[in-house]
Amino acid sequence: KGGTFFTTEDMKQFISSRAAHRKQFKSSVPGITYAQLVAQSTQIDIKRANNKVTDGTGIKSAAFLGFQHNLAIVSVKASEDSVHAHHRVKIRFEGWDQAVEDIGDEKRQPAAITRTLCADRVSFDCDCGRHQYWYRYMATAGNYAVAPPKEYAFPKIRNPELAGVACKHVLHAMTRFQSAVWQKSIMNALEKAD
Repeated sequence: KGGTFFTTEDMKQFISSRAAHRKQFKSSVPGITYAQLVAQSTQIDIKRANNKVTDGTGIKSAAFLGFQHNLAIVSVKASEDSVHAHHRVKIRFEGWDQAVEDIGDEKRQPAAITRTLCADRVSFDCDCGRHQYWYRYMATAGNYAVAPPKEYAFPKIRNPELAGVACKHVLHAMTRFQSAVWQKSIMNALEKAD
């Protein structure tokens, strides 16, 4: 009672959209690359992630808190417009084990290994509402979700077209991981894991 009703046509569309999303992101392989993340995100999420908006919804800072094996934990300061102080982003580097092996090879450059790792496939999760209600379903379908939790309820109200892939917090954190400063922290963690 008072809930959202789904027709037979809705259900067929959900199945079709999920199958298309799985195919687009090659769900047989976990993760999504940084290039895919940026290319498939909405322009408003990208602008907010880079603080290129004037409405108080932009992101200005984030702190890399550390690793739990191959899972990076990042605290992203919430926007001025938010009721929250920060959001917790989890990013799993899918190529971590290979990078740990490679870092021990004296013929390989640690900085190059780290750059490749940061541009390669990652899975992610964010505790914000945008990720939960717009994108977690897609991350689950595309096999780039850090789980639990997974989401199997189609976002019929918030994102029926399945537009975008990541919230501003994930985009901001992943962009920071493309910088030399954050990559130095990753390189140190790889060397410790070796």
